[in-house]
Amino acid sequence: MQVSLAPFFNNVGITKDDASVAEGLDNQGFACSATLLGKSQVRNGVTFNIGPVDSSNVVTTAGQTIPLPTGTFSALRLLMVAVNGNQESQNFLVTYANDTVQTNTQSVSDWFTPANYPGESQVLNMDYRNQSDGTKDEQKFNLYGYSLKLDKTLAVKSVTLPDNSNVKVLAMTLVP
Repeated sequence: MQVSLAPFFNNVGITKDDASVAEGLDNQGFACSATLLGKSQVRNGVTFNIGPVDSSNVVTTAGQTIPLPTGTFSALRLLMVAVNGNQESQNFLVTYANDTVQTNTQSVSDWFTPANYPGESQVLNMDYRNQSDGTKDEQKFNLYGYSLKLDKTLAVKSVTLPDNSNVKVLAMTLVP
């Protein structure tokens, strides 16, 4: 079940090729290519819907609490990258309906320098990223998938993201 991130999108991190961008995914004018990402990505049979192109379409984490659809699930899967270096030991706090809080610690690789952290898998290897002037930076960049194990005997309520502007969330999906 897709988690709606639209109300929380606060960063233009995905752009059309040849389009200029001010801050981009990394606040240095670089963005993912909408052409390479497409409208969705699939990892281990789970679909992640990508946000709208050329408007806010990525969540820069800043300690936001995102409501989750009510129900019991085995995992929360995330499509993410880190920018400006690998971001180690990031805490994702899952709150259940009974107000129990579960801390999930996950390290997140930089989109240019994969560290192959436990719980991390490569979803997409991109042949380039878009630069602020609309040209392509033709190096390899990555998009990663993560899976946070949930207590499937408890109904979920929300997830609180790390307070780290170098962690970028593109999509979330709950798995039965």
